[in-house]
Amino acid sequence: MEALREISSGILLCFGAAFCVIGALGLLRFPDVYSRMHASGIVDTLGSALILLGLMLEPTHWTVAVKLAGILFFLYITSSTATHALAHAAFTSGIEPVGEKAAGERAAGDTATGRLSATTAASAASAGSVGAE
Repeated sequence: MEALREISSGILLCFGAAFCVIGALGLLRFPDVYSRMHASGIVDTLGSALILLGLMLEPTHWTVAVKLAGILFFLYITSSTATHALAHAAFTSGIEPVGEKAAGERAAGDTATGRLSATTAASAASAGSVGAE
């Protein structure tokens, strides 16, 4: 029984560490803020959860496992909340996603409502004022 607990703890720790490394590579490889936040938020939450679950199988006293469960709950709540807050701050500051679809939407505006995006409207206004002079 002890060997099974050690093996499963080691597997969870290895998978957790692998997910954290994958998340770090996502921070380096993805092109924009939103993709990087997605990579770090999802993979970091799963990686830390697996590491903490692996550590919960290791202790000899039950209070250590309860404390680790509290840390796991706290990380689960705060990681997603922090990712959402960062995405909202990036959106309100005007940072737009990078990609073909995003560039097409900026150029064409919002086709469903007929509105232009803020950057398209600003460029149209500045181009109109230059041509009027």
